[in-house]
This record gives sequence, C-alpha cells and structure tokens, in this order.
Amino acid sequence: MDWIAEDPTSPEGNRLLPGISMKRVKTYIVRACTEGKSGGSPTGVVLHSFGLSVKEMQYIANRSGTSHTAFAYEMPDRSSLVKIRFFTPAGEILNCGHGTIAAHYVRAIELNHHPNREFLFQETKEGIQKIEIDFEDHDYQIWLTLEEVKITTPSAQITERLLDALNVSEPDLSSQNSIAMASPGSNRFLVGLKTSDLVNQVYPNFDQLKKLDAACGCIGCFVYSVDQQDEQLLVTARMFAPNIGVYEDAINGNSSGCLAAFLLKGSTTDSLNMVVRQGQMLGMNGRVKVKASKVENRIEVKIGGTVVVDHEIYIQLGS
Repeated sequence: MDWIAEDPTSPEGNRLLPGISMKRVKTYIVRACTEGKSGGSPTGVVLHSFGLSVKEMQYIANRSGTSHTAFAYEMPDRSSLVKIRFFTPAGEILNCGHGTIAAHYVRAIELNHHPNREFLFQETKEGIQKIEIDFEDHDYQIWLTLEEVKITTPSAQITERLLDALNVSEPDLSSQNSIAMASPGSNRFLVGLKTSDLVNQVYPNFDQLKKLDAACGCIGCFVYSVDQQDEQLLVTARMFAPNIGVYEDAINGNSSGCLAAFLLKGSTTDSLNMVVRQGQMLGMNGRVKVKASKVENRIEVKIGGTVVVDHEIYIQLGS
C-alpha cells in the first residue's frame, strides 16, 4: 500500500499519490506564548497525524528544528475530542503546555473558527484535558486546564544536591519554603530566588542536574522570582530540562501552572492571576498567562497564551 503523501501544490492537502511510496508531512513552525507578536517558543505542529508511527513522529520532531513538536488529529466520531502527542528530540513526553497552545491555535486557524469562545477536550498520555479557545481582537487565545497539580517537599539531601547542580547558594532563595516538587502528571522542581537578576544569572551543571532529575523522576527544574505582587503577579522564570533533551526551554507552560498552584496553596486568597516571563536569556521573550483558583479541596489551574505562525515546512519520510 502506498503512503499518504502531502502535496504542497494540492489544495486538498493530504492525498494518495499513486506509485509514490513516501510521505511528505506538513509541519507548521510557530512561536508559542508570544509577547505581543514577538518572542515565544519555536514549536512544531503536525495536524491530521493519524497513521504516523512513533518512529515517524520522532523523525519529524528531530527534523523540525524546534525543542517540541505536537502531533494532533480529531476522532471521526467525536469532533470535540482531539488526540495529541508530544515529542522532543530526546523522545516522547507525557504533555506539553506550550505545545498544546500551539497545536490548538493552528487547528483553529486551519478550521477558520470564529466563535467568541469554543470548548473542547484533548486526550494526551496524561489523560483528558479541557481546552478553551477565545477569539477576540481578531486573534485566538488558547487556554489549557491542567490536571490537578500535586505538591511535595524534597528532602534536605535532595535540596542540597539541587542547589549544587544549579550553582545557587541558599541565601539567594526567596524563602525557606521556596523549593518544591510539583506534578500535573510529570514531576519538576520549583526553585524560588529573590530577584529576577539572580534567576538570569543561574548557570547549571547540566550533568549533575540530569542525574538528579533522573534519580527523582523529574523532567527538569523551574527557577523563578516573583517580581510584582499586585492584582496580577508578575514572575520571571527559566526552565532547565536536560532529562528530556532540552537544556533550557524558552517557554514551559505546565511549570508556570505548577508554580501558580504552589503559590496559591500557601496563600490566604482564593484565586490568583499571573503572567510568567520566560525566554529572556535565549532572546525569545515570551509570556504565559495563568489563572488559579481554589475549588472545594483542590486548586484548578489554567494556562494560556497566543501564537504566531512563522512558516510551513514539508518533511519527507522514507519509503
């Protein structure tokens, strides 16, 4: 049987090309969680990805030139459910916040949907998650509701190893309780520092950090500072994730949501709004918007952002 091939000259998009045993897969290259129209995290997006094997998705992720690539397709019998998988050059990961935002933004553009608000669900390796698509001022804003974020405190020994791997001294910490392990499905460390300057000065020992992450079952470490505490928190952050092949992630939406859950858990308020600035050290200034609220005995977290589509490429798979 011949492969389904993408013909870039064809208005129909995917179609079977007789006698040609190869695939040309259309891949959008976008910037997710931008600051206005600038910055953001370069991300690959492949729609209509049904039928691609794990090996093929990994090949595309390796060739996209981005840190993360999202593969999405709709279930034929459930138009409100989108299946989505995420790959880095090092392999498949359970979920990706900015990859989710990127994929649903591209999907909304391709479908040319213009309702003021649309609700749907996505199925990832972590489970079923709610998506909201807002359309205002002629652009889309994508919101992802995270799985419940679980917060734990690392042991003193783990904390010491973590600070050593980050080359951070204890007096630079924002408080005695500024280090946590947070998971909406995948663990990551949260480390709070006193100022954004200290955050931007962090230079980890990646070999040590990778070994510690592997030992603790973590994808990486989210270093942050709370810079402004008005009605909307303003946070500066950096994400180091050598364990999944991303030494510094320009944007990490899920970690931004984890931080909101952590901060709200220790607060007397019932909700918070937050903007997390990331990517500054990579020249990719971006913004993740976060809404968190206490609902009964848990904390509900939504992360959001917008996207700029840069261009499309066609990645050819082998025969």
